[in-house]
Amino acid sequence: DSDSVEKLLFNFLQEFVFWKDRDLLLFSDVSVDIAEKNKKFFLNAALSGEKIDAKKHDMLVDVKAVTWHLFSVVKKGKKWQCQVVLDI
Repeated sequence: DSDSVEKLLFNFLQEFVFWKDRDLLLFSDVSVDIAEKNKKFFLNAALSGEKIDAKKHDMLVDVKAVTWHLFSVVKKGKKWQCQVVLDI
């Protein structure tokens, strides 16, 4: 949860980098739901994937971090749209 949808998404994406680095995980299927209640945003996600396997996954680049550069989150109707720049 967070007081802004931007911080919520930024922190969620940072977790992806953390899980990749710590547990060697890659996610191939991600479903995200964002809700707002009492001026606070909540993110609920279901993720599936697998451990990084050098024989299967050709890791040409490695994401180091999520950046705030050009970062944006906009709600359009019932859907959210975002722009994210990653540091590789």
